[in-house]
Amino acid sequence: HTAYRRQRQMCIETGEELRRLSDKYRTVLHLYYYEDMTTEEIAQMLDRNPATVRSQLLRARAKLKKLLVEEG
Repeated sequence: HTAYRRQRQMCIETGEELRRLSDKYRTVLHLYYYEDMTTEEIAQMLDRNPATVRSQLLRARAKLKKLLVEEG
């Protein structure tokens, strides 16, 4: 049960930190990880270049990691 509580707390903290990201970063993360879309599909949907989407994903992950470590 302790592992479950730890995992649940981590999910809550991650959700809180996700809300702190800008819309453009939160959107690409959501579409990629929760909607299981490829970077090409996201690019088409958002009318962006696939390379831009990949860059935004990299930046979003880095920003999210920084936020999580700071709260750590």
